[in-house]
Formats: sequence, structure tokens, C-alpha cells
Amino acid sequence: MRTKHSGYSLLEILIAMTLSAIVITAAVQSVGSIYFSQKKIHVTQSFATETQFLMERIVQLVRTNTIDYDRYFTEVGPPVADCVNFQGDQVPGGTLRTNNAANRLDLGYETIFFWDTNDDDVQNRNLGGSNLDGEVDDCTEAWSGIQTTLYLINSSRTLRVAVRRTLTVDPLDDDFAKIEIQQQLGADTDNDGVADTWGSIGLWDFAGSGICTVGGNEILGESTYQDVCMQAHDWTAVSPDDIEIENLFFSPAPNRDPFLGFAVDESQVHPHVSVSMETKLREPSDFGMEDGELSNISLQTVASSRIFGNIRK
Repeated sequence: MRTKHSGYSLLEILIAMTLSAIVITAAVQSVGSIYFSQKKIHVTQSFATETQFLMERIVQLVRTNTIDYDRYFTEVGPPVADCVNFQGDQVPGGTLRTNNAANRLDLGYETIFFWDTNDDDVQNRNLGGSNLDGEVDDCTEAWSGIQTTLYLINSSRTLRVAVRRTLTVDPLDDDFAKIEIQQQLGADTDNDGVADTWGSIGLWDFAGSGICTVGGNEILGESTYQDVCMQAHDWTAVSPDDIEIENLFFSPAPNRDPFLGFAVDESQVHPHVSVSMETKLREPSDFGMEDGELSNISLQTVASSRIFGNIRK
């Protein structure tokens, strides 16, 4: 007697294979979706962390230094619309001077706070930011409005720092904007204890006297310490290549040195800086994302200097 062997028909096998394929495909798509979602989360978190780190770096520079009024006055200066000329009574020698970069550099910021009050062509009194009529002198502003470069100086006035957004030229790719920092060491060429020349290249004399120089002049401060000498550097990018700096603005305040402009009420606040920064991921496709899939990050903060008191000698 012959026994029957049970089995699957061809149709049943095809149905089973089809169902298996559907289940496997769904599972692979689900795993892939989870993977790319996790990758996007990781990229987003890294992007946010890098942006926060850049902001914190600027904040730390503000906290450990203070606003460099002298450099702002020289490189930015009071608006010409408000200060066409520096008046003869506030200029050594009594000659009216045009408000331009060359004259601001020659006069110096501290000088224009002093006036000739007795008509002897000698500046004899700091009027605290006002003029001979007792009105606020607009020419004592070191700058006006929002700034694209932040100028800072340390408490001993031996190191000055600058921060800016700049366009980086990449010969192999599109140009993009980064954050750059410059640090300059000061030297005293007239032996009055105040830096009058600055350089972003510190030269350490290994074989000779063992001192640091900028422009051939010994730096102020710890000139025999090599690590101090190494602080000087020209404009150096500090933001990563995969992040583009869309905007970077600074609102330093007050815009007069509080210790020189003591007659101006709005200047009697502690130096602080408002910072506004916007970043974006430079090449989202490198991380498996489409353009616009990841939003730009905008950060704003206010940082105060931890330097107190008059740092001028």
C-alpha cells in the first residue's frame, strides 16, 4: 500500500517567498530609517555643539580681556557725520585736525579727552568726554553702532586680540566664511612704559639673549618667557571647515572709555559686549542630508569683562 507525502505546492512557496520579501524589505527600510534618523540627530547635535563652542570661545576672550578703546578709535573712530574735526583746543599745538585714520593714529585716543582751558596752546585738563561748553563731545566716541570686528586688550596692556568673520578663499571649492582671531604683542619704543608698537609675529631669540621681540623691539611684560612670545599670531581661522559663519556682529559698550569719559553718564557702565552669531552646515550632502534640511543656528549672548578698574598707566 502506497503512503502519501504531504508538501507545499508551487503556489504556496511563491506566496511564502513574496511575504518574506515584503517583511524583509520593510525591516531593512525600518532599520535604514532608524540609522539615518540617528545619524541626523548626531550631526545636528555636533553642529550645535561646535556653534556653542565658538560662541563660548568669544565669550571667554571678552571675560579675560576688556574693550580696546585705543584700537577702535584708530581703526574705526567716531562717525565723521558727528565729528568732522578735532577742535584746536583739544589738539596739541592748537591746530584743528580732520577726523581721519591718519590723524586719529597720530593723536591717540587718550589725547582727545584733554582740552586747553586757558588758551596757552597746552592741553591741561581732561573734561571727561565733554567740550569747553560743557556739552558731550562726539569726537570722544571710539566707535558708533554695531561692529564686525571685536577689539580687546589684556589688563596689563601688553597683548591685544581681534576677532572677525572673514571670507576664506578655497581654490578647490566655493568660498565660505569663517571666524578668525589675531593676537598682537606690544613693545615700548620710547621707554614710557606704554606699548606704542604692536606685532602679530613674536620672535624668540634662542641663541642670543633669550628675549621675545616684535618688529625688532623687546615686548612689554614677560619678555623672557617663550610661551608668552608664542601668543602672538596673525589672523588664524578657528571655526571648523564644515561650518559656515553666516553672520557675526558685536555691540561693545560703552563706546567711550569709562575712566576717560567720566562726564558722560551713559559711559559709566562696566565694559561688556553683545555677540550675535549665525551658523549653517556648509555641505549637508556630506552627511546624507539635503540643503535646507538642517536649520541654521542663531546664538546671542552678552559677556562682561572680568577686568575691573582703570588699566591705563
